[in-house]
Amino acid sequence: MMPKSKQVTITMREEDYNRLRELHRIYSEGLSFPKWITYTITSIIQNNAIFYVLHVDSDTVYLENKKTNEIIRLSFNANNKTLYCTKCNKDDCLHVGFCLGNIKVITRLQG
Repeated sequence: MMPKSKQVTITMREEDYNRLRELHRIYSEGLSFPKWITYTITSIIQNNAIFYVLHVDSDTVYLENKKTNEIIRLSFNANNKTLYCTKCNKDDCLHVGFCLGNIKVITRLQG
């Protein structure tokens, strides 16, 4: 079955899907299953995120670790439109992954 226009399909184990369906039945408060999943995941990420994007400019992202109060600097690589973490000296660490979920960072990378 193909997803509707402007929608995507997420693959997961059947037992995980069934568990989520059961939780939806109990806690959905009238929301459709897709809306409930989106709301739940977004709430968890926003309320429990260790990191916070402080600032995005033309060549740098500043990320705060809320547990340690450390400021982490990530640089944009304009040639291949990627991020590089100056703390980890990598382009595929947790800090980069977190930033790739931020709309300001995504917009900058696509620009």
